Amino acid sequence: MSITSSRVLYRLIRSVEATRTDFLSNADRGRPVPDDVEAARLWDGLSMYETPVQARATAVRFSKVWQSLAAVNIPEDGRFHAERTTPAPGHWTVWGNPDDLVQCVRTVEPL
Repeated sequence: MSITSSRVLYRLIRSVEATRTDFLSNADRGRPVPDDVEAARLWDGLSMYETPVQARATAVRFSKVWQSLAAVNIPEDGRFHAERTTPAPGHWTVWGNPDDLVQCVRTVEPL
């Protein structure tokens, strides 16, 4: 499923300001690729959520990891690909250049 130019998705980040590092995939970070084909495909993307509530629910489960929530406008201009993934409600995976993604951050709120 594609997303529209007006779609805002929410990314959990590890700092109080969004940085390029917050938009590096597991693959970009050099983490070992899973053996499962679908998991390996998702390894190249970033987890994001449709609503702040959904993202915050994940943050509660991993409270020592995440510090802030970034609202990211994902334009439909060919730089990004996004699709709903995993059975988690409102979960999306977004693929794109980390430098471009950090430029699309609209707001950052502390958790």
